[in-house]
Amino acid sequence: MGKQIVKSMDIKVGMLCLGLIGTLISCVEGMSEKAEGRVYQAISNRDTALLRLNLLNNEFYGTLIITRPGLAIDSGQVQGKVQADTLIGDYYYLPFQSAEMKRRPFFFLLKGNQYIKGTGMEKMYMGIPYYVPSTIRFSDPQFIFHQLR
Repeated sequence: MGKQIVKSMDIKVGMLCLGLIGTLISCVEGMSEKAEGRVYQAISNRDTALLRLNLLNNEFYGTLIITRPGLAIDSGQVQGKVQADTLIGDYYYLPFQSAEMKRRPFFFLLKGNQYIKGTGMEKMYMGIPYYVPSTIRFSDPQFIFHQLR
């Protein structure tokens, strides 16, 4: 009788392992969708920004590095949603000479084959930064990103 219980347990553990492996494989297959990745650069006065942007369905993610005179570099991750011709999300980055990561709202407008960085009045809601919708503007942008070939 004891051997039958052990065999039964071995079968159940084996079935559980097979189920977990099947779930893991289906998750990896779902992640295999290719993101459309591009690299953009913007130069404004003495500041240079490099944006590596990946678009997948209605979402985006990537990295943004801003270099200022004196090798001052802000670098971090961008992520968010694509809504028509606008990217809305946040920039989680490490400011130059800072030990703490910061999060700022991120707003880009696609115009032709370039992205225009939006600005506006920043507010915070439950620790999440955002631009007040009525203040968002794309006129006089700090950066206009052009795709690198």
